[in-house]
Amino acid sequence: MPQTPPVTVLVADDDDAFRLALVDLLAADERFEVVGSAPSGVDVHPLCAELRPALVLLDVRMAGGGPTLARSLGTLEGHRPVVVAVSAQTGVTTVAAMLEAGVQGYFAKGRLGTTLPDALARVVAGERVLDVPGAEQALRLVEGSLDPER
Repeated sequence: MPQTPPVTVLVADDDDAFRLALVDLLAADERFEVVGSAPSGVDVHPLCAELRPALVLLDVRMAGGGPTLARSLGTLEGHRPVVVAVSAQTGVTTVAAMLEAGVQGYFAKGRLGTTLPDALARVVAGERVLDVPGAEQALRLVEGSLDPER
């Protein structure tokens, strides 16, 4: 049986220790190959164009990050990586904004563990995975069935 090639990953986070921990976690899993990392959102576009990762882990509140960057990654010429948000920012409106920008997963930094590679594999396979408090509310907000003032 032919072995599936690993999913190429770019990790973008302005917290050096956290970014390196994510790189180490994913590098230890044969399903993933970390091809690059970025300390700011400004670095993500050029690295995506050069390295063409299949998956981008994106901190929401780093300089140059957020919904604008997530949305722009969906318009890369000839290459559209799966984008997953990883953030300490888990408010319903923040999660909803990232979902509207096209992210396929959203993970709370404080809730990450050794199960992250399994969750990311599910996202790459086409499943939307949200591991944040209020995920259901964020989805309803995006769908227009929740009043943001409530």
